[in-house]
Amino acid sequence: MATPEREPLRAGGAWPGFDPRRLPVRTRLALLVVSSLVAGITGFEMFETREPFFGALALGALVVSLWLAWFIGRRADAAHAQLADNEARLRSLTEMSSDFYWESDAEHRLTQRGTAGKPSLFQRAAQIGERRWEVPYLSPDEAGWQAHRAVLDAHLPFRGFELSRLGADGRERHISLSGDPLFDASGAFKGYRGVGTDVTERKRADRLLRQITEGTASATGEEFMRTLTRSLAEALGVRYAFVGELIGAGRDRVRVISYWNGLEHAEPFEYSLAGTPCKIGVEEAECFYPSGVRE
Repeated sequence: MATPEREPLRAGGAWPGFDPRRLPVRTRLALLVVSSLVAGITGFEMFETREPFFGALALGALVVSLWLAWFIGRRADAAHAQLADNEARLRSLTEMSSDFYWESDAEHRLTQRGTAGKPSLFQRAAQIGERRWEVPYLSPDEAGWQAHRAVLDAHLPFRGFELSRLGADGRERHISLSGDPLFDASGAFKGYRGVGTDVTERKRADRLLRQITEGTASATGEEFMRTLTRSLAEALGVRYAFVGELIGAGRDRVRVISYWNGLEHAEPFEYSLAGTPCKIGVEEAECFYPSGVRE
């Protein structure tokens, strides 16, 4: 008569699919303490009755197990504290190197957003539970969004995805987003974590440079300077613009090479640098006067 073969042992024993190695550390410690107490009670009964030697071994095992549980618990607490400290440090560095951080779930809905106390950039920013393309935007176009969503659906990291919306001041504001996918222990996709940066000033500088370059591309010689001053005024949205050079032994005077007065190119002239905004600009490299520069 044939003897049936035994099913090979596997993780989980009597409970298929159960693997104690996947239990949290504290749960495993609790199981260790409980099993040690059971062994200790059994050992005490053996020590009091008929098998004192084995009872003593069981009680010794109890002491060792409890000490191991205490020691491992201390190490686990230290590791948890270190992990929390590392996360806090990483978040602090993230906040310093970007304007905000964000997290989303497996359906790309926003789950967390931190700005480190900075005011909102937009009139209407994405709220918890919303997808970024569900909020009114100015850019990118539909093709740009489709390309971005394809990357998200493929669970790939991305860098420098730019979008724009109306800002709190009523002007267009641009942000650049970067993110990395998150996966759980089984490899299942959980969502994204990333950062965002306000790149409005960079975009404005790029636009001004492009506008000036396009405006002066075909000009040469004296016409280049005339075109440059007019392009500067138009790009900056100001009425007056001029280009000049420092002259004199002490470089204390300015000779205007080209001057745009808002209507036409005016005749060049010279003036003393003392007491003018240009004096501050020459000495400190940057100054800003919202009005009254002409006076």
